Amino acid sequence: MSSQVTPPDRAGAMARCLLWDLAGTLLVSDPQTYRSAPLFGFEEVFPRLARHWRMVVTTGEDSRSARSLLAEAGMMPYFEEIYGDLMGMGGKPHGEILRGMRGRPEASLVVGDRLRGDIPADSDELVLLLVGQRNRDTSAQEIESVIDGLTAIDTSPLAAFRTLAARSEAVADSIGPVGGGSVTAAWRSPELGGAELWIFEPDWLDAQRPVIVV
Repeated sequence: MSSQVTPPDRAGAMARCLLWDLAGTLLVSDPQTYRSAPLFGFEEVFPRLARHWRMVVTTGEDSRSARSLLAEAGMMPYFEEIYGDLMGMGGKPHGEILRGMRGRPEASLVVGDRLRGDIPADSDELVLLLVGQRNRDTSAQEIESVIDGLTAIDTSPLAAFRTLAARSEAVADSIGPVGGGSVTAAWRSPELGGAELWIFEPDWLDAQRPVIVV
């Protein structure tokens, strides 16, 4: 665990966690060089996020390699822990990770770029913020804007998701098969800058998962 992380500064914030995917989310492919580059804008945004959220990385990479990549990118000081070797058939065990951290799923948020790879496999209380879905990379500022939009409504991302879905316009065109499962309901939220809210049913789970698509 990194000793450089500034702990969250609000009462109860120890239960609030951001669980970040690595490849494609924190580290993205540079279209010019085809080399890995850090999430655009993280230097400005991560100090603010780390004051209010416990931040960890969940990845299929082994932990040592992931730590090295994050250190090279200048990101490692913002993360408490790296959870590596998460190579399951679908999703990641975010619920198990949060139990070990004494975090609360309904107060936490997952950030990733692939439905099959990053969906919470063992919790229906976690919202997945799905980035990089509009034929371009998502910046740290855009991610922060969605997070701020959610927390302005409720300290629980799950409760905020439900509130936004109830007062947003349905999007019929987004319903159907996608990413190894099906979207069974969808809404577009002006309050989140036009992000879509999905109810996603993975083919490999008898469950529904809330997803915000940026």
